[in-house]
Amino acid sequence: MTLVLAGAGKNIKSVAGNNTTSFDNRMLKPFQYLLAVFSSALLALAFPKTEFWILAWVGLVPLFFSLDGKNIKQSFHIAYVAGLVFFSLCFYWIYHVTFLGLALLVFYFALYFGLFGLAYYFSYREKPLRKLFFLPSVWVVLEFFRAHLFSGFSWASLGLSQYKILPVIQIADLTGVYGISFLIVMGNVCLKEFLSTSQKMKIFFAVLLTVFCLGLTLGYGQFRLKNKIIATGEMNISIIQPSIKMADRWQESLWKDIIEEHFNLSRKAVLQKTDLVIWPESSLPGIFSQKLWLFHQLANFVRDAKTPFLIGAVTHLKDEFYFNSALLFSSDGEVMRQYDKWHLVPYGEYIPFRKYFPFLKYIVPIDDFTSGRELTIFSLGALKFSVLICFEDSVAYLSREFIKHGAQALVNITNDDWFKKSSALFMHVQSSVFRAVENRKSVIRVANTGVSCFINPWGKIVKKVQNKQGQSLYVKDIATDAVVFNSIQTFYTKFGDVFAFVCFLCILIGIIIKKN
Repeated sequence: MTLVLAGAGKNIKSVAGNNTTSFDNRMLKPFQYLLAVFSSALLALAFPKTEFWILAWVGLVPLFFSLDGKNIKQSFHIAYVAGLVFFSLCFYWIYHVTFLGLALLVFYFALYFGLFGLAYYFSYREKPLRKLFFLPSVWVVLEFFRAHLFSGFSWASLGLSQYKILPVIQIADLTGVYGISFLIVMGNVCLKEFLSTSQKMKIFFAVLLTVFCLGLTLGYGQFRLKNKIIATGEMNISIIQPSIKMADRWQESLWKDIIEEHFNLSRKAVLQKTDLVIWPESSLPGIFSQKLWLFHQLANFVRDAKTPFLIGAVTHLKDEFYFNSALLFSSDGEVMRQYDKWHLVPYGEYIPFRKYFPFLKYIVPIDDFTSGRELTIFSLGALKFSVLICFEDSVAYLSREFIKHGAQALVNITNDDWFKKSSALFMHVQSSVFRAVENRKSVIRVANTGVSCFINPWGKIVKKVQNKQGQSLYVKDIATDAVVFNSIQTFYTKFGDVFAFVCFLCILIGIIIKKN
């Protein structure tokens, strides 16, 4: 494959450099886009469910060849098409909720690929060593903006594809996921330069520097994996995966069966002498406190179990404000503390600009939730933890804030039944893995339909809810594990995405050097 790409790159480059006929350009155009699409497919295969993670390290090379020698307009168009295909393959599952939303999201996210195509155009004739830092820096800054603009969505960042490769991802406690994305793009740039250059000595230092950075990363990873963490305590925690369909949750005639299903699984957990039982997001059917019989039944069950419970529920205040909440019940059946989801999902939990564009309620027929205002820290004895509800585990700064306020472990409760048995349920796990590594904290994931699991501070999934066949989706069962709590704060916890800002400085330096 690499020989074909190299040859194709040289042919395209030579044609682009001469005065070719319009016929030649028309013949080359489909091939250029095919290379871009091939690149998108390779990158998408690095993510769940296929998880051929190694493809991320070579997936950009076909795109680079397709961009060689193009003008600024062509560079943007080719890269934009690559983005359309990549994000369509990665986020196809959004159609289960809204096809229009999927289309808008893909067309928007593809712009980031288009902008990267422009960066490639401006750096095309630069020396390999400059490209080696400039292009990865651009990619990181674009991923950073995608994770923050318009509420942000960081899924499918290149670094996330390596979530099972523990020696590689340990640098996330310094750089976040962006450090791994940087290395992946650097590896792609180095490989492309090696394939397209006949005089290999010209890129000797670029190759040497890339190998050095990868070696340094792996060395740091091995050091961290062997490094012990001083624990402040340990707690046996049981997680419940009831696998209840979304459509059933709002049928009041089924509520007794739903709550009994949770009780049956919880009884199984209590028999294992657990210190805490956790239910998924919005696991309590209906609106909490509006159906008092549900509340009393739950409180009585918790009291009889003599065990604290963490429950996901929809709560309300004065019939005007509705919250996506997590409630901690004491072993006496009393609500000790409540966390209201801080970071809401646009068009999933609220409609932006509803009062200005009232017609949106017909396109996305949902009522608005209200955002929480308190970074809640739950306490059981001396051990403290915080809850990330649904996609909040993909918001890196929120986890950091919880830990700065005293959280010693993180819990993610979610309900991904919206997306059926798609890759979304596995992609969601990737975010929790990186929150664990970035902050060196245990993360407990409790998902209605899976994947429910325990993740240690090094990002390893140590245990999960699964059946005898190893399946983890739509399995009704529990899992119990001893979870380690700690109070350390990593460089990333304290300073956040400093690496992304360093990449921004690299871009500025590259622009200044080019002008001079």
